[in-house]
Amino acid sequence: VVVVVAVVVVVIVAIEVLLGIMD
Repeated sequence: VVVVVAVVVVVIVAIEVLLGIMD
């Protein structure tokens, strides 16, 4: 369960970083 939460957080951060670069 902890691993799943960690993966979700990493994915969200990666998406925000990509959106920040694209923006």
